[in-house]
This record gives sequence, C-alpha cells and structure tokens, in this order.
Amino acid sequence: MSRNENDLILWFEEVGKEDVSKVGGKNANLGELITKAKVPVPPGFSVTTYAYKKFLEDTNIKNKIFKILEKADTKDFQQLEEASNKIRQLIESTPIPEEIQKAIMKSYDELAKRVKEKEPLVAVRSSASAEDKVMG
Repeated sequence: MSRNENDLILWFEEVGKEDVSKVGGKNANLGELITKAKVPVPPGFSVTTYAYKKFLEDTNIKNKIFKILEKADTKDFQQLEEASNKIRQLIESTPIPEEIQKAIMKSYDELAKRVKEKEPLVAVRSSASAEDKVMG
C-alpha cells in the first residue's frame, strides 16, 4: 500500500516513530514494535490526523469550534470547561462524512479477515499527535 499525506487510515505495520504527527504516539509505537522490534502485536489500524482534519473541514464545524473558543476567557476555568463541553457535543453530534465512514468500515472488514472473525471486538484509543513530542 502506498502512503501519502491524505491517507485516512494507516495500519500499525505502516507507521513508525516518524509518523507521530499522522497517527499519534501510541499508534506510532505499535508500528515500531511490529517493524523494528519484531514484537507480536495484534493487528489494527489508525484513523489519521488527516481524517480528523478532513472531518472538521468537510462538516464545516471547524469555524464553529473557533467561535466557541473565541468567546471563552482563557483565565476562567468555568468558561473553558463550558467551551470544551460545547465543542465535544458539537463533534459527537456531527455525522462523519461518508468517505471517512467507508474507509473505517473497509479497514474493519480487512481486520475481520486478518483475525478470521466475522465481527471482531476492537479497542478504540485516543492517540493525540501533540501529546507525544519525541520518541526514542
């Protein structure tokens, strides 16, 4: 599979420490374990930061988020908490664009084939690209 900056999904074995900005530190570390350390890791994939940015832009909620943040006083914890709750509600209530949904479902179907189960159970983890600065 060829990789590019517009990938919506990347499999763990396709990423490494150089991809923290694309998939976050946890996922990049899983890739390192698979490819460099040859540690057996259950198969899985990452929804990329590009997919998230595309979601924000394609659904037109990016500007709504900025407007919510502009109104919040950064020195007022209560206002920041309210802004955070509004943003979370906005994100959770916004339908995922069909292109991203299809990419996730296609990858889930591929995962099912890899683990030889019709509907495999999965764990969904956040792996923020900004939380992990440098990996060794």
